[in-house]
Amino acid sequence: MSDIDKSPDTLDYVIIGSGSTGNAVRIGNIMIDCGMPFNAMRDELYKCNTLLITHVHTDHIKDSTFRKILSEFPRIKTFSNPTVAYKYHINEVISSTPFLTPSGIEITPYIGSHDTEVSYFSWALDGQEILYATDTCIVENPNEIKYDWLFLESNYDEQKLNAMAKQ
Repeated sequence: MSDIDKSPDTLDYVIIGSGSTGNAVRIGNIMIDCGMPFNAMRDELYKCNTLLITHVHTDHIKDSTFRKILSEFPRIKTFSNPTVAYKYHINEVISSTPFLTPSGIEITPYIGSHDTEVSYFSWALDGQEILYATDTCIVENPNEIKYDWLFLESNYDEQKLNAMAKQ
């Protein structure tokens, strides 16, 4: 498929929530983060077989929501970095090596810069290149991919930033 043949306006995605009160985005059959109330995510979870958790902050992984996903959607495979895996039961711990989702999509994880270990991801879906990054001040593109879709989320609480600056 040539670049001209791609239809960047046909990607199947839903932004369930983005911000300091909770984050969850479904892109195709992949859910990224579960920092929202379970009931806000439930309908979209039926379409998923993969859950990527970017990092341990509660606006990205809400404990009660994560537990309900594990119990009500056991077919969804979870992937995240070692910091998340230390606190939560993750099916597969990732680093910076590409991995396959249950439906065979190859995802490349990257390490971001935040006050905790944060992962961001790139993959191709239906011939379109996707990059999803959250809460990181550095987004590198070592493969110089020309992305069709960029999902970039960042929000900063001024009080938290000031508190960190005083440390």
